[in-house]
Amino acid sequence: MQVLEMKKTNGADGIHRKPAGGDRELTLTLNTEETAALEGWRLANNIGSPDEAARELLRLGLLSEISKVYGLVSAIRHSVDDEDDFAYQAPPTSN
Repeated sequence: MQVLEMKKTNGADGIHRKPAGGDRELTLTLNTEETAALEGWRLANNIGSPDEAARELLRLGLLSEISKVYGLVSAIRHSVDDEDDFAYQAPPTSN
């Protein structure tokens, strides 16, 4: 297992600075396969560091999940709207 420490730094000097404001530090442990995949994706997308690549992949994954939820809610809403169009109507009663 390789440990990828995602630490926020200021500037190109690479000196670790305490995360600002609401930022939080996260240590992520990746196996060899995950590390290779991250590095390949990072290089293919011209991303400067493994930390930046991991943050971008996390952001994209979260956006994908949000999109799935939005799609599900939209489908349910559309389904409910369709049901309203075909709401049950009682047959006419004869007198």
